[in-house]
Amino acid sequence: MSIKIEDQTKVDLNKLLNDIKSLSLEQVKIFTDKLQDELGVNTDNFISSRGLSTETSSQRKEIEPVDEKTEFDIILEEVPSSNRIAVIKAIRNITNLGLKEAKDFIEALPKTVKEAVSKEEAEGVKAQLESSGAKVLLK
Repeated sequence: MSIKIEDQTKVDLNKLLNDIKSLSLEQVKIFTDKLQDELGVNTDNFISSRGLSTETSSQRKEIEPVDEKTEFDIILEEVPSSNRIAVIKAIRNITNLGLKEAKDFIEALPKTVKEAVSKEEAEGVKAQLESSGAKVLLK
C-alpha cells in the first residue's frame, strides 16, 4: 500500500492535533509561547476565527494610548434667577459683550460661551461662571 505525501501530512497533522488536545491549559500556554519564540511571531493581536481578539479588554486598555481631549466648548446651561446679575457680569467679563448683549445671552440657554479653548482656559471660565452661580458644562 502506497501512501501519498499529502496523506502522510494529514496523518501527522491529525496526530499532532490529537496530542495538542490532550494537553492541559498550562501545557498549551507553554507550547504556544515556545512556538511563538521559534517562529518569531506574536499572536496577541491576531483575530480568532470567531472575530474576537485574543486580548482581554483590560489588556487592550493598557496598550492603546488614551487620546486626551485638548479643546473644549464651554456651555452655559442654567442661571438661577437670584444670580442673574452676577452671571451677566461674568459673561461680560469673559466675552467682552455689552450689557444688553450679555443679558440677551443668558436669556436663551443652553448657550455656548466659548468654543475650542484649551483645558486650562475652559476650567478657568467654568470656575468663574460657577462662582457667580451659573451651571456650566465642558464639552
